[in-house]
Amino acid sequence: FASVSGNPTRRETEEITQIWWAALKNALYDVAKYIVDDSRVLFLLQDGSQAYEVKDYLVQQ
Repeated sequence: FASVSGNPTRRETEEITQIWWAALKNALYDVAKYIVDDSRVLFLLQDGSQAYEVKDYLVQQ
């Protein structure tokens, strides 16, 4: 799970996390994105060994 800070609307969360998702896909991560709340998203990796790399990227964002 990842949270978007700043109390965003659901649409803002979708827009922001779409950018993150696209960056991860462009970096060749096999990842799916599911919005679970107005400010929370679930990123599902097919290869769990990449989880820490993805986590580090998301924390930087």
